[in-house]
This record gives sequence, C-alpha cells and structure tokens, in this order.
Amino acid sequence: MAKPGMYFGQFIDHDITLDNTTQFGQRPDVNTLPNARTSWFDLDSVYGETNQYLNPEGLFTIGKNAVGEDDLPRDAAGNAIIPDGRNDENTIISQLQLAFLKFHNKIFTDLQLQNPTWLLPQLITQAKKNLQWHYQHIVINDFLADLTGKYFSRLFD
Repeated sequence: MAKPGMYFGQFIDHDITLDNTTQFGQRPDVNTLPNARTSWFDLDSVYGETNQYLNPEGLFTIGKNAVGEDDLPRDAAGNAIIPDGRNDENTIISQLQLAFLKFHNKIFTDLQLQNPTWLLPQLITQAKKNLQWHYQHIVINDFLADLTGKYFSRLFD
C-alpha cells in the first residue's frame, strides 16, 4: 500500500522537474537533460510560468465534475486546464492540485478583504508568496523530515 507521502513526493517532483523533450522509449543522456521547471519549490506546476492560469480576477477557476463536486477546470475533452498535465494522472495528485488552487483562492480573498486598496498585481504576488511559504514549510518540516528521519536535523540545523 502506498504511503500518503509518496503522492505528495510525486507532486513535489512535478513542481521541480519536467522533461518535455524525451520521447517514450528513448534513453536520455542525464548529463544534458533539460529541465523545464525551476527547482525552487515555487509551485510553477500550479501557477505556470507567468500566472497565466489565474482568471482576470486573480483567482483559479474551479471546475465541477459530473456529480457537481469541485474539480480541476477542464476543457470540452475532459483534459485538466493546468500547467502540468501530470498533476491529473491520478485522483490523489489531481486533488492535491485542486487543494492548492482552492488554497490560493482563499488566501487571495482574505488578502483582498484585509487590504482593500491593494491592486490586483499586489494581491496576486502576495497570495502566491503566502502559498509558496506554506508549501515550502510542508515540504521541509513534514515531507523531508519524515523522509530523512533522524538525519533531518543534520540537513537543516
């Protein structure tokens, strides 16, 4: 049985690595393999390169599935409209993606209420930064701590 951290590890992998040049069945040269992602735990797999997946109000659009439950936004063919299609490979990863979309929306609306004079770019920048900080905290203090066990303090002290 898969551990919950395994799926979060897959989500993290999608945030820091993407090879969109190698075809299935090819054996790439790992020394020259390009990475289309940043390695900064910055959720570019959620936001895209330029926040282009946010709607004009600065929020992520939340879709609905066939039974009316919240889901990733999808096109007419049922494909998720997200920066990294790998985050729709299975239900758990797609729900993690959806959780980050919804968390951004919550942070954004809270910031908007608390700072009514802020312009849209300020709200987007701060909401994204807050979400990244939460994500980075989870990666370091939960995921990596669990993964490295007793060696965790040697890595981060």
